[in-house]
Amino acid sequence: MTNITIRVAKVKSLTGSSYVELPKNILNKKAVINIKNEDNYCFLYSVLCTLKTAINHSERVSLFKDRMMELKYKDGDMPMEINKIMYFEKINYSRINVYGLSEKSNEVVPLFASSNRNNSQFPLIQLLYYKDETNSHYCYIKDSNKLMSNCSSSKNDHHQNLVCPYCCEFQAHGGKEKEAMEKHMSYCISGQKVQMPKNDKIKICYFRNINECPIRTYADFETFNDKSMCHKSKNEQTSYNTGNRSASYELLIVSDIVIDGYEYINGYYCKSIIYKGEDSNVDFVKLIVKLEGESVQIIFDAQFKNKCKINMSEEQKQQHGECSSC
Repeated sequence: MTNITIRVAKVKSLTGSSYVELPKNILNKKAVINIKNEDNYCFLYSVLCTLKTAINHSERVSLFKDRMMELKYKDGDMPMEINKIMYFEKINYSRINVYGLSEKSNEVVPLFASSNRNNSQFPLIQLLYYKDETNSHYCYIKDSNKLMSNCSSSKNDHHQNLVCPYCCEFQAHGGKEKEAMEKHMSYCISGQKVQMPKNDKIKICYFRNINECPIRTYADFETFNDKSMCHKSKNEQTSYNTGNRSASYELLIVSDIVIDGYEYINGYYCKSIIYKGEDSNVDFVKLIVKLEGESVQIIFDAQFKNKCKINMSEEQKQQHGECSSC
């Protein structure tokens, strides 16, 4: 090793401070309370507004000045950074979700999903984070369904659209919207917006990918930079002063099938193989070819054994024999 280069980049976290005027399309929905503060406590005011919303003039700071002792916080943490909210909600026993607006269409997108999602006994606090050219601000979302849902398709349709607070994409509508939403939220992934396909009909193209392979192989390579391997890209537009030379690899085999010599760990049969040397890439290919033949035979033997254990009636055997397609 002849030299080491270290590059440091400063990350500016998202913070919220004083009052910012919201876009018109958000204001027209009347689903957000935007507190008009001139200090750095908009996050705390929005949380307090959620816990107890005033009937009139909820945007006034004077309603919350005397309630600051209800929350546990440090002045040094204000303005609140989004990556510190998880610590705040833990000491204040709350569930906080934060949403933002996309730059082009002001569409609501998730920014932070509560780490206390499963603690339904904690109050749910939903905040909107908005940033303009000079400032950023937290607002209290009093009706997330109204803020994130689309308009009803019919004027005579009075059912409310329920929108998933975690992916902001799934919408339940109609008489059984609550059951549909509960079912969706049981498996919804937090903190990301799902982009649904544009096609009306979705079909499976690769049936072989439906079932999990009974034997899986995971590998990780370690390399080092070699100055003697300087080269250019395929289009010869970029020059590289070094190249990557293999140093070692570790291969992990995980099997659902019992294999002699493998260690049983958490319901799987596992084996780890480590190889060190500059020829590790060549050795890896040889090992993969060898394992492929062994795995195919193991899977075939396991399938044959299970096949023999199937108990079929005479009628089922006859139907199986007459069947012409799977």
